[in-house]
Amino acid sequence: MLILNYESDTSDGGVSRHARTCWWHFERTQTTAVALLTTLTGKAPVLAETNFVRIANGWLSYLNDGTSPNMFALLVEALAADEQGDGWFQVSENAQISDAELGVRVKYFDARRGFFQRWWADTEAGRAVVETARRYRLSCLVSTRWTSLLMMTTYHSMYYRTSGNITGSSGGTVNIECYRVSDGLLLGSTSRVGDGAYQIDVPVDDDVFCEARESSTLLGRSDNNTPVRIA
Repeated sequence: MLILNYESDTSDGGVSRHARTCWWHFERTQTTAVALLTTLTGKAPVLAETNFVRIANGWLSYLNDGTSPNMFALLVEALAADEQGDGWFQVSENAQISDAELGVRVKYFDARRGFFQRWWADTEAGRAVVETARRYRLSCLVSTRWTSLLMMTTYHSMYYRTSGNITGSSGGTVNIECYRVSDGLLLGSTSRVGDGAYQIDVPVDDDVFCEARESSTLLGRSDNNTPVRIA
């Protein structure tokens, strides 16, 4: 375990905007040995802020363990609305070689595979919404185990804003998308009718540009600019 003490500047929105870790209890420690495949009831984590930037996502399991080797895998339910469609997505696994002692062991599962959104408006293919009720599965090789499951999400709620003006519109709906200059990553989008101001909240203060489209002939691109911190 690493304990790190540090100092930092305070966000304009106060220390409540800084990184914090929230926990959700998905499954209490069971009183009987688990099956080889345990499906947990669907639960939805709830983040207090609308605009969030996820730093890490993981799960913690306390196991009342036996003496034989075992292998654990954590699977997350993919819903019909998700990119993967109906089914199960394996996000982590954890191998274990036990000694001859019985006792409680602590298992950490990290979601190293990109399953959940990285920020509130992340639209990359394959990213699922964190705050959605979905089931979880614990799979193991040996069923003589008692287990539990907690989900933890570390995130902050500091964000930035880019803005500009639409000119030359014919009065129709203008769709506007914001991209990061360095790699073309889509950061956010908005729309408006006709000429006028727009603004898009984004998770980073890297240089960005916006593209506007009203039709196949009415197109536009902004100059590169650096978003301004909002919170």
